[in-house]
Amino acid sequence: MKKNKYSVSSCDFFTKFDKKLIKKSLSKSYCLNFKKSLFLFDKLHGCSLLIEKKCFQNLGLFKTDLKHVQDYDMWLRLAKKYDILHIQKPLLVSRIHALQSSKKFKIDAEQEKELFFNKYLNNNSRILSSIKKQEIILFFF
Repeated sequence: MKKNKYSVSSCDFFTKFDKKLIKKSLSKSYCLNFKKSLFLFDKLHGCSLLIEKKCFQNLGLFKTDLKHVQDYDMWLRLAKKYDILHIQKPLLVSRIHALQSSKKFKIDAEQEKELFFNKYLNNNSRILSSIKKQEIILFFF
């Protein structure tokens, strides 16, 4: 990060479920424009991020009034101000289990996420207008 003057980095990771490890990677097209990618697809794993302290000093901390989308809000704020270095190597193992809040409160989380992204869209319409159909298709393959 220091060598390439990045303040934020992420990495690929493994998810562990029932003793199986599954590699999760971000595509090169995802990494080319994090601002668009974060808005379109929430594939970034918060635990894979390494963020310099100065980023929080510049942007503020996580918004605690958001119950389920604090991370999306932070990632989008980070991507607006900083380039994100992605290391295409799994450096994290994330365990999936039934007691995760994203599983237990899935309906609440989906509702809050929809409200958040609608509000974000209204305030940042140029991001959506700059997205081409081919870009959306590339994310799925």
